[in-house]
Amino acid sequence: MVAEEIFYGANAYIRAPYDRWLVALHEPLHIFCRSKVSLTLSTSSSLTFAAMDRDFILRRLPMRWSSICWVGDKFDGPPYAHVAQRYFETNTVLKHENFESFRFLLAEGISETVLKSRHAYRIEGPVIMTAARSDTVLLVNPNNTIFIDDAEVRVKSLANKISVTSVGRIIDSARRVTPAGVFDGVTITTIHRDWDPTTLTWIEFRIIYECNLEVTWLNRHALKRDNVVQFVGNVIHGDAHEAQWVVNSTLTRAAGKTMCSI
Repeated sequence: MVAEEIFYGANAYIRAPYDRWLVALHEPLHIFCRSKVSLTLSTSSSLTFAAMDRDFILRRLPMRWSSICWVGDKFDGPPYAHVAQRYFETNTVLKHENFESFRFLLAEGISETVLKSRHAYRIEGPVIMTAARSDTVLLVNPNNTIFIDDAEVRVKSLANKISVTSVGRIIDSARRVTPAGVFDGVTITTIHRDWDPTTLTWIEFRIIYECNLEVTWLNRHALKRDNVVQFVGNVIHGDAHEAQWVVNSTLTRAAGKTMCSI
């Protein structure tokens, strides 16, 4: 199976094997359209970009996730998956004191298997989540997966270690104040968009970022609605059924053109 045609740049076509096409979609995807073109993923599904008066850029708003986690049992995969992957079900600890954990699925490519059940790893990769299927998928990057010796695995060491680097478009922001009425920071809701190689579809999901007074940004204008902003922080809450994370942001700044390559 191949990705038959993709219109790239002003006048060139690229033909690539199917697996390489999926890998390519993890990188920034810029498609410039001067006329009606079609990107064919298979004989039964295609994505068509309508004619536009000026160049059109299809932009990812990605989110990457990294943590030390315990890999659970392997299973056949969710019913919505359209691409062969190895799936593992696992939890990660968000709060050690209350022992709050968050369930997610690990998905790694068949040709680059590195995970084993009932072992601990430091894993990172893109985050894929949708409320429609009530789960979150972490796509495993085999080059950045590190095995953790069992003797080093402790609940305390696993807690509060979920870090996030993301680029999102602001859809809402609100001031946060203390019970005494003192300004304490800003809560920002963003939209993220990325390609889901497990279902061969584009998805969007929302993330809430809590930015306190210690976080600095370029200026207040960077937090306006529809602006694209980069965030770095730690996950403090997760709800699989709502497919939504809350992130305590430790860095917030206006996103440049190259930041969509995270």
